[in-house]
Amino acid sequence: MNKTELKGLLQERVQGVVVFSENQTSEVFYAKPAADVWSVAENVQHLILSVQPLARLFGAPKSYFIEKWGKAPHSSRAYEQMVGIYDAALGGGGVATGAFVPLTMAASKEQLLAEFVQIHQMLLQWVEANWTEEELDEYPIPHPLLGLITAREMLYFTAYHLLHHHQIMQKRAAQVA
Repeated sequence: MNKTELKGLLQERVQGVVVFSENQTSEVFYAKPAADVWSVAENVQHLILSVQPLARLFGAPKSYFIEKWGKAPHSSRAYEQMVGIYDAALGGGGVATGAFVPLTMAASKEQLLAEFVQIHQMLLQWVEANWTEEELDEYPIPHPLLGLITAREMLYFTAYHLLHHHQIMQKRAAQVA
């Protein structure tokens, strides 16, 4: 998948989460079907928290990547391969921890969705302005579950992560509706 296709996929997935969320009542958006699962709102917040550091990284100079992690340890794998690797990590017990776990909800749905859109737009703007096709395959980024992956693979992951949580959100909404 080239950069243009990847950006289109990311935009489509962001829009899917936004439209779904906007169509939920506040009661459904914030409801937790069980104490140990995230509400739709918490899933949106998790998606914000997971993209914030990524947006900053994609805005960093390439020298930062070299200083921190060197060159990519392998060639970029296909989107489908990254989906399989991530699903396997989840199946092996991988979960969000630390800075990626949603906090207590204080924001309105509108504020949360505006922040969600803004951080994803920032990521896409950095990718467009600062990254060539070749650079997406040359520079690595660490992922908490997947280890050191290429920038392109991180964008593949981000696209799938959006879909994964959108599907979870649909299940949560159905459970509380």
